[in-house]
Amino acid sequence: MNGTLICYTKESHAWGWDQFLKWSDLPTSYNSKIEFITVECQFSFKYYDFSKNPAIFSDASFKGGTDEYHISKGYFCTYSKFFNEKFVKNNETTITIDDVKSEEFLMLLAALLPDPTTITSRNYDILQNLTEKFEICSLAKRCDDYFKKNQCSEIIEKIKKAEQKNDTKSIPTILSTVNRGRELKILWQDEYYEHFEDITKLACADVAFKFL
Repeated sequence: MNGTLICYTKESHAWGWDQFLKWSDLPTSYNSKIEFITVECQFSFKYYDFSKNPAIFSDASFKGGTDEYHISKGYFCTYSKFFNEKFVKNNETTITIDDVKSEEFLMLLAALLPDPTTITSRNYDILQNLTEKFEICSLAKRCDDYFKKNQCSEIIEKIKKAEQKNDTKSIPTILSTVNRGRELKILWQDEYYEHFEDITKLACADVAFKFL
């Protein structure tokens, strides 16, 4: 029987992704006694200080002003096309980011950890903007899920009440909280959208034009 164990070493700097131990490499004395091995590792980050430079985890960094954040490029490249382009294709070890506030960039890094921060109304807009900037599909989906579950439902409820009161003038104001094309798409895909009045759908179309 063959198997593969993923091993992490201090030298790999890649959380075990670049070094493998094959079943055939195990000591011969074990092969006759063991049919299979299950290796399970559970861990979580409650807090990670990116300003420190632990050599066993960090092989790259981001710079912004006087701040520097140390990361594992193998880990972050799996999430972002932008990071992959810089770290892998261009073989850079440091990326300078001057157009993002330090506290906002730290929010992004924390949202990509194995035990990520929760998306809330306080960080949603920041994370949405940064996922688009750095092309982070997995985080974009989490943001979309948050919008669908929270803000989209709230917008639909407000539109329902406005239509019931024939208060069509308030609908553009309600829709003004939709700030991205992807948010409008989520609204369009909601099962209740077909029940909107024509004037509401027309207002949604007007919103769509600002994203063209």
